[in-house]
Amino acid sequence: MAVVRDLTGHAGNEIAAEARKLGKINLRASTIEQFIRCPYQYYSFHIAGEQTRRPSAAAALGTAVHKAMEVGLLEKIETGSLPPMSVLEDAAHQNWMEASKDEDMEYNEVTLESFDNVDKAVIAGANIYGKELMPTLEPIATERVFTHKIEDHPIIHALQGSIDIEEHRGCGDLKVTKDKTSGNKHILQLSTYAHLRELNDLETPYSFIDNVIKGRKLGNKMRTERMPVAVKTDYAKFWIDQILATTAEFHKTGNELLFRGTNPTNNFLCNPKLCSKWDTCPYVAHLK
Repeated sequence: MAVVRDLTGHAGNEIAAEARKLGKINLRASTIEQFIRCPYQYYSFHIAGEQTRRPSAAAALGTAVHKAMEVGLLEKIETGSLPPMSVLEDAAHQNWMEASKDEDMEYNEVTLESFDNVDKAVIAGANIYGKELMPTLEPIATERVFTHKIEDHPIIHALQGSIDIEEHRGCGDLKVTKDKTSGNKHILQLSTYAHLRELNDLETPYSFIDNVIKGRKLGNKMRTERMPVAVKTDYAKFWIDQILATTAEFHKTGNELLFRGTNPTNNFLCNPKLCSKWDTCPYVAHLK
């Protein structure tokens, strides 16, 4: 089976570099979700550039399993068969080894994160995904970047998404989580992907989440699950339009209160422990 042609004309790093050169930012499903959760946090992180994130072992674990997925699916696309499990495990291990070199890597002692425990979990995650879910996939592409330029916008350069799994029937995303998830949690992300595919004249009749459940503490037995996700492109378009309108108005006025949005205290992330902008958030100040 041949790999489908690239419809975007841009690799992910190229479009990101292009946006930086223009002094603009790209819009992704994850940043749209952040805007929905807390517009001011979105503003602080992406527009004002005030927040920074330390690399975390939990995120690196997920990235390493994604690497195994990419290696396995590319092999299946090219040959029709998956490589030996040892190839997937090695790909995940090497990815973690590279990420762990970062001196700022943050380990969560409560979940028993350590260099060795994460390495074991990385290998176990690659193995269980390769054995339980990957064989049932019929991939035509993996980690393919879709891009849609936003013309004449002062802040947003493009809508962009990197889709983990593409099949003829639709697309899917791989998660590595502590617990079971639900399809409803991922409607925005998969609908954004469906919208990007739609802009490239592709239909998405089916979308899904593949989940590797690592457990609340490393060392627990891993599990997998697959679930369908409803595609609601109008929902994705609504929030994309909200961000485009808000950022365009901010460019005109410089009024950061435009990003106050709905009450962020309804969100569990809105508290002084989890938000580095709590002390300066204008909405929190308004509540006092």
